[in-house]
Amino acid sequence: MLDPKWKRLERQIHQIHTQLAPEGATVTLDDRIVGFESRVERQLDVTIRIAIAQYKILIVIECKDENRPIDVGKMGEFASLVRDVRANKGVMVSSSGYSAAAIEMARAKGIDTRTYIDTENVDWKSEVTIPVLLKRARLKEWAVQFSAVHGFPLGGSDQCCFSVCRGL
Repeated sequence: MLDPKWKRLERQIHQIHTQLAPEGATVTLDDRIVGFESRVERQLDVTIRIAIAQYKILIVIECKDENRPIDVGKMGEFASLVRDVRANKGVMVSSSGYSAAAIEMARAKGIDTRTYIDTENVDWKSEVTIPVLLKRARLKEWAVQFSAVHGFPLGGSDQCCFSVCRGL
């Protein structure tokens, strides 16, 4: 049976950070740390631990697969968790972006925000090309078109697209 989408997101983020982490770092999926303030065990989607010189560094990553952008309330909950486990850095990864207030709170609390684009459910268009060897060719014109993926605007609008054409 296929795992739920949120669990696959957590695994994907864990895999990405495992590949990007420097030598000596430990990247853990579904970690648990007892909070210093709350004195209760806290669940963390992904943690990265590394020692630099004699200093221990802890990075916590929260993965959110929501239908709507993350709001300031959820960002506040994560900021509280980061403080409670005494992490050096907090990172929130969302599949749906963030509200303006959530981004402002993240900046104020030193939390990095990342947006993960779901490539599982995107209807990617493809074109077929056939390589041909030409002795001499002259292009009369060329064109390039850019368009936005729904939910990730290009130029500030979900419906934005533009093209460039040039006659030679």
